Amino acid sequence: MPNFLRGKTGSHDEKECKTANASSGKAQFGKPGLSLARNAPPKLLDQLREAPRARHYSRRTEQTYCSRVKRFIFFHNIRHPKEMAEPEINAFLTHLAVKTTMIYTHVLNRGGKGVKSPADEL
Repeated sequence: MPNFLRGKTGSHDEKECKTANASSGKAQFGKPGLSLARNAPPKLLDQLREAPRARHYSRRTEQTYCSRVKRFIFFHNIRHPKEMAEPEINAFLTHLAVKTTMIYTHVLNRGGKGVKSPADEL
């Protein structure tokens, strides 16, 4: 997983991990996902988690937001969202719409009859 996606995870918060301190040669104990650099900016998913927490959204909503952002990033071959704009968002949403239409077509056993896809208008 790319570094900008790595963040704090609930399963690792209680565990301590041993990390080597390159300058002193001594071992330090810390929590995974936390940067040892003092002024390092928070990772992307850590920033993303802060917004729903500040609005007092449920933990499940926070998880859903993170999973959808991860899907968007992986859909575009692990590019950082700062590098993307409206065309990438449109491509991803179109992909989701077409995929959903294909699922409904399969589930309803209509073979495409009576189900209109956004791709039909292209």
